[in-house]
This record gives sequence, structure tokens and C-alpha cells, in this order.
Amino acid sequence: MSRPILEVSGLSMRFGGLLAVNGVALSVQEKQVVSMIGPNGAGKTTVFDLISGFTPLDRGQIVLNGRNITALNSAGRAAMGLGRSF
Repeated sequence: MSRPILEVSGLSMRFGGLLAVNGVALSVQEKQVVSMIGPNGAGKTTVFDLISGFTPLDRGQIVLNGRNITALNSAGRAAMGLGRSF
């Protein structure tokens, strides 16, 4: 198996007293299709916002093609080929 193109580990985000995302981890291989399911309010959109840099994360790490991009903002991540649509 090849190296993952996207690796997310320990992703966490708190909005005040609400823990919206807690320790999410995922790994995506080239040409792999991944989905995220869950009820309303489960944090799915927040996870995508955190990965894309639209919302800054509290904790965790995001690695794209072997490079740690956690500190990059959404424009920096987009320049590397990572983006989202609304």
C-alpha cells in the first residue's frame, strides 16, 4: 500500500463549553473515496472546516502528501491542492 495523501490525527475543536470534535483521525490513500456519516450536530462540517483551514483547530495534526500543513491557513492549504466547496 502506498503512503497516504492525507493523514489527520487528534483533530479537536471546542466552541466555548461544547466539544464539537474530539480526537478525529483518518487516513486517505490515493484514489480512495471516503465518506463521513452521522446525525445533525455530530461535527461533520466542523471536521471539513478544520481540515481545509477554514476554521483553526484547537489540537491535532494534518499531513498532506507527507508535509505537515497544520500551521497553514486555508489559502496556503488551497495552494497545495487541498480545498473544500460549500
